[in-house]
Amino acid sequence: LEKGERPFRKKARYTKDGYLQLNRTVTDKDIIEMYRGLGKIEETFKVTKTNLSARPVYVSNQDHIRARFLICFVSLVLFRLLEYRLDWKRSATEIQENLAMACGSRLEQNLFVFDHYTSVLEVIGKATGIDFSRMYLTTGGIRGILAETKKYQA
Repeated sequence: LEKGERPFRKKARYTKDGYLQLNRTVTDKDIIEMYRGLGKIEETFKVTKTNLSARPVYVSNQDHIRARFLICFVSLVLFRLLEYRLDWKRSATEIQENLAMACGSRLEQNLFVFDHYTSVLEVIGKATGIDFSRMYLTTGGIRGILAETKKYQA
């Protein structure tokens, strides 16, 4: 406490210069955990800017800007939920890059080929119940997978 400052009873307060002052003893471990939290926040901003292209470059209408940020925010929440389901062993960047590559090319009228399969997709598949290892799928097979994802329970 500075000269003339009185002790306070709340858990925390903001000082006149904008710092958060805690009313408890802080251990080294507490400080390390606080910095880890800051790292997660920084990583979230990085994911939002790079992977989700959160900057509304091509929209100027206020409602469209808000809609774009809502889509980015929901996407970020879904990434975080998937990271959680994967026990934080895969980053949002890894997840996004691999899911973006997991798209099919039409071979024939009713047949698609999926030629991208990695260990990341295998782990995502186990967590979500989607079999990414199937190389060939018909339109009906794809519709079946989409129908199953709509039934998904956490």
